[in-house]
Formats: sequence, C-alpha cells, structure tokens
Amino acid sequence: DKGDKYRVIAFDQATEHFGLSIFDDGKLIYYKLFVFTGSAINRMVKIRKMIDELVIKQWKPDYIVFEDIQYQNNYQTYKKLAMLLGLLIVAAKNGGVEWDVVPPVTWRSHFNISGKRETVKKQAIMKVATMYNINVVDDVAEAILIGKYYIDKSLAKTQIKKAF
Repeated sequence: DKGDKYRVIAFDQATEHFGLSIFDDGKLIYYKLFVFTGSAINRMVKIRKMIDELVIKQWKPDYIVFEDIQYQNNYQTYKKLAMLLGLLIVAAKNGGVEWDVVPPVTWRSHFNISGKRETVKKQAIMKVATMYNINVVDDVAEAILIGKYYIDKSLAKTQIKKAF
C-alpha cells in the first residue's frame, strides 16, 4: 500500500523487453524487467493488460513517465513503438493517471550520457550501479533513470516555486 506517498512509475518500453521503475516520494522502491513473447500485436495486448491491471489498478501511480520513441533505421520497428506508445498513453488517460513523454536525449543529457546506442546503454547501467548500488539490465537501468530524471525535474520546479 502506497499510503499518502507520491508515486511515479517510469517505463523504458518496447514490445519485447519492458523496463519499469517505481519511485515513492522520490525514492526508488521497485524495478523490474518484463519480457513479452508472441506476435507484436499479442505482445501489445499483454502489455496493455499489464498496464491496466498491475500498474494502474494495483500500484496506483500518481504519475507515469514514458520514454519517447526515436527512429532507428527500421520503419516497421518505429511503427510498432509508435503504436505501443499510443496504447500506453490511452491506458494512462483511461486510468485517470497524469503522464508525460520524455525524449531519450533529454533524460540522457540530464545524466551526462551520450554516444552511440551500445555506449549509452552501458553508461545507463553504470550510472544506476553508482547511484543505487544495484546491477540491472539496460532496459531497467533506463527506466530507473527516466523516473529519476522526472523526479529531479519536479523537485527543481518545486524548489523554484518555494523560492518565490
């Protein structure tokens, strides 16, 4: 039970490997890699069910952060990721949960992560190992950093409001 804590759930989403992180009042409390199998549409059906039943109904987030999609030389993959992101946004909206979409370049620059795909994935794993003393796969590391980025950004806004 989350009590009166402010819960943020962040995703590094894809149709097969789906990283998730949960923060209560800015503290990392849970992280997991979900692996989905079957055809792309069947994976999306399973993901939507997980979002509706587990994420929204059981974990009751106050805010969900999704990673934005980016084109990586494969139109079919880009199309599937766009469909998945739309599906997730609709799930959040239907569940009455506020949400945001963060471009990879935005959260990565917040943590001084840059370079080619393999390099940024390794940097994310190392950053999470340093910050939280845990070893996770890249999809989970990125979900954690996406959530932490949102929390840092939110805290900065709160600090600025308090200053005035």
